[in-house]
Amino acid sequence: MARGLEEEYQALAEFVRSQPDKVVLARNPSEARTALQAGKKVLILSIEGAYGAMETEADLSKWVDERGLAILTPFHLTEDYFGGAALLSPWLSLFTSPLSFFQSLMLSGGSCLNSFCASPMGMKPAGRDLVDRLVERKVWIDLAHANDLERRELLPEFQKRGLPLLVSHTTLESHFNAERSLSKLEIDYLKTTGGVVGLIPSDDYLEGGTSGTCFSGLFEFKKQVQSLERSVGKNKVMIGSDFNAPLKGLSPYCQTREGEIHGVFESGGFYRQDQFKSLSDFVASDPDWTRATEEAFLSAWERIRSR
Repeated sequence: MARGLEEEYQALAEFVRSQPDKVVLARNPSEARTALQAGKKVLILSIEGAYGAMETEADLSKWVDERGLAILTPFHLTEDYFGGAALLSPWLSLFTSPLSFFQSLMLSGGSCLNSFCASPMGMKPAGRDLVDRLVERKVWIDLAHANDLERRELLPEFQKRGLPLLVSHTTLESHFNAERSLSKLEIDYLKTTGGVVGLIPSDDYLEGGTSGTCFSGLFEFKKQVQSLERSVGKNKVMIGSDFNAPLKGLSPYCQTREGEIHGVFESGGFYRQDQFKSLSDFVASDPDWTRATEEAFLSAWERIRSR
């Protein structure tokens, strides 16, 4: 895992070196703002899953101190040395975290299937120590794969420090009934302490939605963005990451919906990275939505860096 991660970083570094007039790998919000003002694209170094990457002090020195790691998602799809993982729907949990799923199923006597099954394993001592060391180094902790036990432990500590929330790719329980979805604890945290959340633009995470006579991922995703905005406030809700394969994109507007106007994008759906601007324009709650959410992200990141 460490070797694969190193190969990815070297490919990233070479990509940035090859296009100095177009792309910047920003180590802090100030560098990001300067690059954006110059019309450049900004990349921010983030690692998803600490296992195999953040196990020693030397790892932290290399990734954080030398390379400017800005964001870390400590937990991922399976239980590891640092903690458990948020379970997905039953079938997906059987594939990604079978042991945790069966433990949850047994502990609940099968009743968890009526709502959702939650991981029985929270943070482990190594995970607590790692998060503390990363927070002290001003790395933003992404709770995208944190489970209920980990959220309950981490969020009160983050709130004491005034840290903004980051959940880079998630969905709402109303559309995807799983522990993996955004919890009430996180929604309340957004209201009181602030931060940003990214919603995954994929039909795979919109199972609970309905749009009348047929399903439209575009329609349901926009409805989800607007619903969360009403709950936590504007500019805290963005388009999330992790919308690449094997996840599906967003299916187009239903052709049978009467009274709907179908543009080219609405009729084709969202399936490729180069459609991101079209999707942003489609879900935007006001004309400067992209700029405002970009500023909200940078302002939250500044809160992490200025501690």
